[in-house]
Amino acid sequence: MLSTTAFGLGAKYFAFYEIEGVGVQWNNMAVSPVEDDEYNLQLILLMMVFDALLYGLLTWYIEHVHPGRPPPHLTSTRVDASTELCYCID
Repeated sequence: MLSTTAFGLGAKYFAFYEIEGVGVQWNNMAVSPVEDDEYNLQLILLMMVFDALLYGLLTWYIEHVHPGRPPPHLTSTRVDASTELCYCID
């Protein structure tokens, strides 16, 4: 359920289609380019869409549970640290 894994598999299957000289087309997305393989490019694209929806739902939920600024331990200890760096030359 990781989008990077699905993307890697998709690139691999895309390369298999290109090696065969067929290329990816709408009519062969549901057919695996590898013999005796249960995965295909259509399934991988569905996994990526599912991951995107899942990550969107998690983001929406977390933003509603903890809205606003991040906790203090995730921010810098001094608020003016970046302004001191920017205005060091007068």
